[in-house]
Amino acid sequence: TGSQEITGHQEIVLMSSDGSDAERITSSPSIDSWPSWSPDGTRLAFASDRTGNFDVYVMDVDGSNVVQLTDHPGTDWLPSWSPDGTKLAFASDRGGNLDVYVMHVDGSNVVQLTDHPGTDWSPSWSPDGTKLAFASDRGGNSDVYVMDADGSNVVQLTNHPGTDSEPVWSPDGAQLAFASNRAGPAEVYLMDRSGEGLKRLGIQGMPSDWLSAG
Repeated sequence: TGSQEITGHQEIVLMSSDGSDAERITSSPSIDSWPSWSPDGTRLAFASDRTGNFDVYVMDVDGSNVVQLTDHPGTDWLPSWSPDGTKLAFASDRGGNLDVYVMHVDGSNVVQLTDHPGTDWSPSWSPDGTKLAFASDRGGNSDVYVMDADGSNVVQLTNHPGTDSEPVWSPDGAQLAFASNRAGPAEVYLMDRSGEGLKRLGIQGMPSDWLSAG
């Protein structure tokens, strides 16, 4: 999945991994973006400003049965499904600055997981559902952090003057891929879940490109 600008607004497009068979599955005079697959592959969570500000929505993979999950004057975006399909983590500035929240997939029981003057965003669940990786500038620049799924035990994994963001877990949970501009244009880097064993993969772009390649 991906977002594509069509006639001046962004829509969500479903396509094969090689870029073929592109099918537009949203159609609204707004921005529909940041799609996230449900673990069973039947639904997509996404963010949209179709009501005037960004909220989190879910829909079937064919674009039907769109349901709005959040309804807040703040910005709710960057949804991420839990591995068991019961929760969605997302970033929101409803508390005054951008933090990580979690809710049930029906939009109920919204819980704030981080509460920091810095900016916390891009939550990503570990495959076993016990951890969330996220990006934050709480240390002065954007780095990758990890915490327990309840928001406790926050640990900083990267520490670099460049921008480290968009963390993605490996399928076995042993490693994290992330994007960084520490050597120039954004590239994909790989590290152990402890933050050690850093490797530059030589792939430009976001970690989704690493997943597609490997």
